[in-house]
Amino acid sequence: PIYTDSDGERSKQAFSRAFALHPDLAIAHNFYTPAECDQGRTQQSMLRLLERARSRRNDPELFAGLVQACRYCDELGASIAAHLRGRHLDPHLMTSAAHTYFLLGDYAGALDCYGKKGTYYLDCAALVALGENHTALSMLREREQSGGTTGAVQGIMRSLRAYLEGNWEECSNAIAAAETAILGDPEILFYSSRHLARINEADRAISALSTAIDRGFLCASALSRDPWFAPLRSLPGFIELMKHAEQRRSETHAAFLAAGGEQVISIA
Repeated sequence: PIYTDSDGERSKQAFSRAFALHPDLAIAHNFYTPAECDQGRTQQSMLRLLERARSRRNDPELFAGLVQACRYCDELGASIAAHLRGRHLDPHLMTSAAHTYFLLGDYAGALDCYGKKGTYYLDCAALVALGENHTALSMLREREQSGGTTGAVQGIMRSLRAYLEGNWEECSNAIAAAETAILGDPEILFYSSRHLARINEADRAISALSTAIDRGFLCASALSRDPWFAPLRSLPGFIELMKHAEQRRSETHAAFLAAGGEQVISIA
């Protein structure tokens, strides 16, 4: 979803009322996480959930929320640990850990975790990362023909399909056409920047990443690991971007440790 300032304020007020009426409603704490993260309050979201989980360590919904909040804060190990803790408590718990596995470069893990619950972008991106381009292209074409996606997800699916067809112009234009929607989701902004880096649109890729980081998607470890960003790594703009991302991550990590995050989530 795209959150405007007014949307964000209404969302904040609605959840504040819900928490005032029932402060221990874990599912509300979980559902608030995507809205809070997309509004740039990633550290606040992580700390809010850690505070609740400290005294309610058997509530899977809190750990489901921590999967996303920790990923956005570049606490990828904590994100996976929260997923495993939540699934231990509830084997049917739905989390966003597939995206965390992707950022870790564990593309097979991303596919296993993603399963069949969604037929959108991430499984195709993981297949491409594993060299299964033909399979990914067939899936993307089929999904595009059947419809069912709109906005940011539709844009990056079209972009990936065009890239696999060798049509770099369409790959670029698909992102531009969905730019307003993509800007509303810092994680999808990160995925779109991968495409832009891959087709040598370095300035646009760095700009997209800068926006994602400023909005709280602290992806320094993925930027240093993901091979699709290799063309950017020697560029001054990217080097400066990495310094900024690492500084933000260092500050957030200090807050994570101060909140007892390792103990709450039981990171091995």
